[in-house]
Amino acid sequence: MKKFIVMLLSAILCFGLAACGEKDTTPIKESEIDSLYSNPDDFERRTYEFTAQVFSVEKDSGAYYIQAFQDINNYGNNTVIVYDNTDTTINTDDYIRVKSSVTGEFKGENSLGGEVTAVQVQADSVEKITAAEAFTAEETIELNSTVTQGDYSATLEKVDFTEDETRIYITITNNSSSTFDVYADQGVIVQNGKQYESEYNYNYDIMSTEIQAGASAEGIIPYTRIDTTGFTYSFTGYDENFNELTFEFTVPALEDK
Repeated sequence: MKKFIVMLLSAILCFGLAACGEKDTTPIKESEIDSLYSNPDDFERRTYEFTAQVFSVEKDSGAYYIQAFQDINNYGNNTVIVYDNTDTTINTDDYIRVKSSVTGEFKGENSLGGEVTAVQVQADSVEKITAAEAFTAEETIELNSTVTQGDYSATLEKVDFTEDETRIYITITNNSSSTFDVYADQGVIVQNGKQYESEYNYNYDIMSTEIQAGASAEGIIPYTRIDTTGFTYSFTGYDENFNELTFEFTVPALEDK
C-alpha cells in the first residue's frame, strides 16, 4: 500500500508541473462514462461528479487516497480519488458522492503484484451518503399512510422503485407499556395474485423485531423489483398477550398518485 501512495504522490506532482494550457473543463456527461474509463487521459481537467462505493482507503500527510467502484451495481469502473481533506472519516464499504476533476490514468500494482489501472481524480469534496441515496430510485410513491392497532401504529412512508429493487420505508410506534414484537421485515407483497418475500440487503437499516414501550423504530425493507401497478403490503406483530395484529397497506398504482 505504501507503494500505492508513493505512486499517487508522484502522479500528483507530475500533474502539478504540467504546462497549464487551455483545456476543456466542462462536466463529464453520463454518455461519456464508458469513454472516460477506456481513455482517462482524454478527459484530463474535465469536472466529474459521481457516486461510488469505497473498497480501499489510506490516509497519509493530511490526504485521503481512496479506491472506489463508480459502477456500484457491477463493482466496476475503478476510480482513484485523491482528497486533500481528512475532516470526514471515510471507511471501506462507505458510499460516497464525489465532486472532482480528472487528472488522467493511474497505473500501479496491487498487494499481489498485479497491475492496476484506474481513472484518477482530484476531489473538491467527498460526501458520505446512504445506500438508498447511492442506489437511486427511478420512481417513488409518497404515501405516509398509517395503520393503527390498539396501542401500536405503523406508517408506510414511501415506496421506492430502483432498477433492481422495490424499497418499503416503514416506521412503527409502540405506545403501550410493554415490548412489542413485530415482523415488518418478514412482511409480504402481493401483486396480481403473486406473493413476494423480502430480500436481505446489509446496506439498509434493519427493522427491529422488538420495539420497547414508548419507542419508535424505522427501517427500509427491500423486495425484488415489481411493477408500479399497485400492490398490498402486510406484516404481523404480537402484543404483550400474544394476540396477533395484522398491519396491511394498499399501495396505489404510480399513475394514480
